[in-house]
Amino acid sequence: MQALPPDLPRRVKRGAEPMRRRRVGLAVLLVLPALPAVPADECRAPSENIEEALTSAKTCEAAVDVFNACALGTGVDVARAALAQVRCEKGFLGSLSASSKKAYRAELARCWRQAKNGGSYRAMAAGCALNVAGDYSRAMRR
Repeated sequence: MQALPPDLPRRVKRGAEPMRRRRVGLAVLLVLPALPAVPADECRAPSENIEEALTSAKTCEAAVDVFNACALGTGVDVARAALAQVRCEKGFLGSLSASSKKAYRAELARCWRQAKNGGSYRAMAAGCALNVAGDYSRAMRR
């Protein structure tokens, strides 16, 4: 009969570690759906007036807020995000230096790379681009 190696308990514990992680991961997956969702801001604009609310927003931040509250995650978000992005760019694009404009365009391009996959990725890319414009607008106000 062969003797058991002296480090057997450590090897068993080490081998059990991935199983523990799986159990914890499974527990998290089972508990998360049961947690109440945090309600998003309600879209206060009627669906036919969202575009008007975006273009007439007094600030970039207000346009971003309207977009985020009313986003549907569909193709219509692409056009709506573009309206809000134009509103944001009015406030800062003219005052950016050449190098800052180049950095801004690079960040927008990074957002739109995910749109190559089509569908809802275009809506996510549009939201990303709007967030970039919002960040630049906030930075220029300081």
